[in-house]
Amino acid sequence: MENAVTDGLRVLMMLHSPKRRAAEVARLASLIVKALGDAGRFRQWCSVIWAMIREENELRPAVEPFILQFQRILLDIREGAPWKKAGAVLMSRWKGTED
Repeated sequence: MENAVTDGLRVLMMLHSPKRRAAEVARLASLIVKALGDAGRFRQWCSVIWAMIREENELRPAVEPFILQFQRILLDIREGAPWKKAGAVLMSRWKGTED
């Protein structure tokens, strides 16, 4: 699942069809929800992904920093991190990497 999210986010910027891009955003948001156990946050993750697309279009790196933090959070979860809201921790870490 981790690879599906990271690979999908990297490919997302190459999709130019609005329908294909929207379908991929929904698919990736669903995978992120499952990976983080973040039930009920599908729409939030869709918004986050659309924001990443906008930032990348404005030549501000967003996808790679997010991917790095996503991989880190999944590793923390596998190592037994006690968070109840891993998605909130991920967002905090990701937004903390911006300059």
